Amino acid sequence: MVGIYKCEEYSKQELDTVVDKIFEEHNFNARISKGMNVVLKPNLLAKKKPADAVTTHPVFIAAVAKKVISLGAKCILADGPPGGYTKNTLESYYEYNELKQLSKLGVELNYDTSFEYVNIGGKLLTSCDIISPILNADLVINLPKVKTHSFMNMTCAVKNMFGILPGVRKAEMHSRFTEQPEFADVMIDISLAVKNQISIVDGIIALEGNGPGGGDPRKLGLILAGENQFELDYVVCKIIGMEVNDTYTVAQSIKRNLIEPSNISVVGEKIEDVSVSDFKFPDTMSKNKSKIAFRMAKYIRPYPVFNKEKCKLCRLCVDRCPEKVLTVKNNRVKLDKKNCIRCFCCHEHCPYKAIDIKHIINFNLK
Repeated sequence: MVGIYKCEEYSKQELDTVVDKIFEEHNFNARISKGMNVVLKPNLLAKKKPADAVTTHPVFIAAVAKKVISLGAKCILADGPPGGYTKNTLESYYEYNELKQLSKLGVELNYDTSFEYVNIGGKLLTSCDIISPILNADLVINLPKVKTHSFMNMTCAVKNMFGILPGVRKAEMHSRFTEQPEFADVMIDISLAVKNQISIVDGIIALEGNGPGGGDPRKLGLILAGENQFELDYVVCKIIGMEVNDTYTVAQSIKRNLIEPSNISVVGEKIEDVSVSDFKFPDTMSKNKSKIAFRMAKYIRPYPVFNKEKCKLCRLCVDRCPEKVLTVKNNRVKLDKKNCIRCFCCHEHCPYKAIDIKHIINFNLK
């Protein structure tokens, strides 16, 4: 069952009312008891301000945290943001994303940087490192953001669990699994590894365009919730008007018989009443269906293009590139196009929106 609820803004009063309704209608209250370890797993992709709509909004997180604490559980906020998984890194993310205020509510901000290599028995990923707070949780509340994604087209409940891998392990996954469908299967494998999870989706202000880090805020005014993360992703893709086959995590979850769309029960608002027709998708999604474009498609690929005027030479893109195909020469970032796997991690993590994605003709492609 997927619940769709209207919530117009990040108002504490409105959020408290909606969260109470979600916990009651989905029987989440019964999932939480006194003394439990409940981990809130937000999207902490980058050090961004809440208004950028790149990360889960702190007021949204606070509303869920207050509810968890009121039920007598220990509430921990944990994620494995990109880069080094260290106390200093976590501290900087908490500070910049305005999350330190959660401590006043009784939320424990995680500084445990340990992780374990776990056998998850997935379809493509049989084992991986998972951060300790997730492994020690009695319940994980997945708090994703509705966003477009330049590699996966959309990121929501399923892909948000990618954050349970410690920092640099994410780049390794991009290197190992370079095609979107197989990467989606890996995301599904990781998500399935967290058996004890429920999801509450921040769709009040979503991110459209060239997400997940460089897009534009877009008001949807919605919160979604449910126990099945695959059903949630399906409903979100229908709301923003993205085709199922273009939403890789959804397409692969259907192929793996994890969901049957016709069996999804929706409560609250109706999908057709809250869906939008003009949600902007990433530039990596080519919508030109002409015969000429179809014939040329095998020679055209999206690549990152670096804007010299916006680039501050912070080298974050160089450091985060899983294939190490970026270098800095003559005060410019240079791309080794031949070996680029087009994962767009550089675009995802650029704090200055200095990387565009453009379709480039290359007749040397195999």
